[in-house]
Amino acid sequence: MPASSLPHALPVHPHQLEVQEFDSYALIVDLRPAEAFAVDHIPRAISVPWRSGVAAAGGAVTGVESGVVVPAAVEPAQGLPYALEARLGSLDASSAVLLYCDRGGAVSAEVATGLAGRGLLADVLPGGWASYRRWVGAGIEALARALDWRWIRSAPGGASQAVVRALLARGEQALEASALFDQILMPGLIADPSQIEGPSFESRLVDVLRRFDPAVRVWADEVIVLSGEQALPTPIDEALRHAERWRVESPIDCRADLLAATLHESGGSAASLLDAIGPAKPGPFADALADVRRQVGRVDERELLATLLGVLDPLYGSLSVPDGGGRERSLRLASAAPAAVDRLAAQLSRGQISP
Repeated sequence: MPASSLPHALPVHPHQLEVQEFDSYALIVDLRPAEAFAVDHIPRAISVPWRSGVAAAGGAVTGVESGVVVPAAVEPAQGLPYALEARLGSLDASSAVLLYCDRGGAVSAEVATGLAGRGLLADVLPGGWASYRRWVGAGIEALARALDWRWIRSAPGGASQAVVRALLARGEQALEASALFDQILMPGLIADPSQIEGPSFESRLVDVLRRFDPAVRVWADEVIVLSGEQALPTPIDEALRHAERWRVESPIDCRADLLAATLHESGGSAASLLDAIGPAKPGPFADALADVRRQVGRVDERELLATLLGVLDPLYGSLSVPDGGGRERSLRLASAAPAAVDRLAAQLSRGQISP
């Protein structure tokens, strides 16, 4: 069996499911329907929807990888769909393949037999997809307890995220929570609660956390949801609330600069940001956003972003976690210049600022 290449023991390991470390496989194949794969899948898996007897009979089977559907009108003589056959051609005899399905491993065992006939090593995930989902849930619980958390907080605009990225660049372990969400409107802020629901986020989260060394501290940025819901799963949220934490105090002008840089990188604009945030929270907040929207085209982008942050700050204050009885310390970031952000990260990394 392939051995894990990771340098340390993992607090929650796939060996608990009687399989090798996922990263040791040259190919991970999801045999469930494409619709199920789109909802959630093991990271780096490819989708090869499989129905017993269909491929062998020459029926059409589709393959999906990273959201791309690959049709296969005629299947090869070996009874394997082209979506799988094409990937097997790049594997050598020592490569291992992991198969999983939603029928407790029955479908995977069928495909594994075919791969064994090709001389390939194919492992079946015992218990199939249900076992993987149980492992994800157990992983979130265990990793929340096992890791040594540090929480960097800030009002919307990206100050928290900028500091965490700088810590990561300095070789620190860091969870970029904002980056894990598929569609984050601005660093540290989520307007649509549907973005935080669903098992796919949990899979990606565990895939990141299980790589951290529990003997080394883990920094995390702050993410809030306009609806007032918590962004991260409860065990992680609770761990951060009780961790050492720092609040980055940064003036609106500084955060407007950070936000402008983020929008420039993503190709977005203040107007598109306002359109996306607008429906998120009715009432006075929506009225205030409407006032900001009326300034589109009348003031420059940078001024518009500063005005928007002025509307968001009171809302952040009502949603953020209260100070933790002296466990939280305020930091000052007055400039969005990379050197200023790195200087603050260096102080944190060296332990020169303690909560």
